[in-house]
Amino acid sequence: MVHDNFREKTELLTELLIVGGGITGAGIALDAASRGLKVILVEKGDFGGGTSSASSKLIHGGIRYLKNRDFKLVFEALHERGLLLKLAPGLVKPLPFLIPVYDGGFKDIKKLLLWALSPEKTTMMELVKAPLALRMAVTLYDLLAGRMKIKNHRILSRNEVLEAEPLLNPASLKGGGIYWDAFGVDYRLTLAVVKKAREYGAICLNYTEAVEFGRNGGGFVARVRDKLRGGEFTINAKKIVIASGPWADLVRERAGIKNRMLRPTKGSHIVLPRERLNIRNAVVMEAADGRLTFAIPWDEVVIVGTTEIEYHEDPDEVRATKKEVDYLLDVVNKYFPSVNVDYRDIVTTYSGIRPLINVTGLKATDVTREHRIVEDKGIITILGGKLTTYRVMAKDVVDRISNKECITHTVPLKEEYMLPLDFDDDIAEHLRQTYDRKEIDRILKLARDKTLKERILSDKPYIWAEINFAVEKEFAVKLIDVMIRRLGLFFKSPDREIAERIAVHMGKLLGWSEERTAREVEEYLREVEKSKKWLVS
Repeated sequence: MVHDNFREKTELLTELLIVGGGITGAGIALDAASRGLKVILVEKGDFGGGTSSASSKLIHGGIRYLKNRDFKLVFEALHERGLLLKLAPGLVKPLPFLIPVYDGGFKDIKKLLLWALSPEKTTMMELVKAPLALRMAVTLYDLLAGRMKIKNHRILSRNEVLEAEPLLNPASLKGGGIYWDAFGVDYRLTLAVVKKAREYGAICLNYTEAVEFGRNGGGFVARVRDKLRGGEFTINAKKIVIASGPWADLVRERAGIKNRMLRPTKGSHIVLPRERLNIRNAVVMEAADGRLTFAIPWDEVVIVGTTEIEYHEDPDEVRATKKEVDYLLDVVNKYFPSVNVDYRDIVTTYSGIRPLINVTGLKATDVTREHRIVEDKGIITILGGKLTTYRVMAKDVVDRISNKECITHTVPLKEEYMLPLDFDDDIAEHLRQTYDRKEIDRILKLARDKTLKERILSDKPYIWAEINFAVEKEFAVKLIDVMIRRLGLFFKSPDREIAERIAVHMGKLLGWSEERTAREVEEYLREVEKSKKWLVS
């Protein structure tokens, strides 16, 4: 297990302690370590175990933010999108987005005029129903991307829209457009950043919770609990950064900082089989309340999301409700009535919490996705932001601590493997998309054992050697880590039988007793059951 030797100590000393191991905390660890700082990152659960594994898995500029004139945010996110396509090939991939336009026409030019005067009174889908406005929106999106543009947008006729997506509702369809963004496996991207931070010397500890903070001369001391073994130790740090997402206010309270900064909102998703909703592009849809939602193809499934509801309950217990599931099914069936998906088609559901900044006088949907950095009692907190802009968020934090230049825009998170692979085509493609060149070399060595070269499931490209690799090199210490945030089987095949087989395999690697193996399975199944609670809510 990585960094087990640090768990044996009673006291550690560092320049920077980061609390939170999602994409933001991981990004700060990489940035700070690459500038030569001594860094320790602690995460109370698994890396990426919160919002960073529960997003819509989009690396995008956010075309809907054009409606609110957040041009700076869109510009920044589009450029970060372009960087991530280069720095993390395979983990981040180009994806076309289709906007079908219904009931639109030149009469809707008034919506464009209304937007010019009062953007808050117009939804994005209302706006693009005017042909001129649609063309303006996708053209502006491409212009803001500049040299980082993936491909030129296309304006489509009605027939061209149906040719692109034959399952779309043809009634009242006027036309549409295609623009380009990117898809990113959020939990694997977070893990790649953590691993790269380690290469630069950062100590990154999962299942390690900061429970108390105090001052120590000119610096800070944190009491930290080892959630794997139950012991505690202290970390002395010159500086502390709280990058805990929706848990930030709770962590700040432990540091004696009373003022609450967050206005968290919940975003829920449903996952459908692609054989039922066989789309080629991500499809932009308008929900009943005017909110933009997406149907996003991901291998053999389609993610449909997301909702946006203010959320003030325990972040650890976030889940989709029946109302949210119905909301998402309604929009899918509105756009794809011939498919007629229902509850029986849902593979799983999942929810994440957006750590939005509390801005009075605005609806949650209108709160900016820009980030904010605050400093109280010498402790820095990073709030807001989005997955795509994590690197900029990290840079802005570390700029407050270090005078050295940021280099993360030049640090590759993944190098492509170019040699032939002696696997079936789908397995070879999966390995190339998921792992770094050196990681594939290690997996190939493991796969010399023919039993480790075998598929875990006959219809999916995962092999047993990946479990060994996850335990040896990717910090996986629990079944739930592998099922959700290493292989992602929770999103595609959350079956008990598969979980039990993988638990037995992990148990042999980690020396689990039969009782411990059974507990690991039950813990994972509780997460699966949580994803189904909407059925009885």
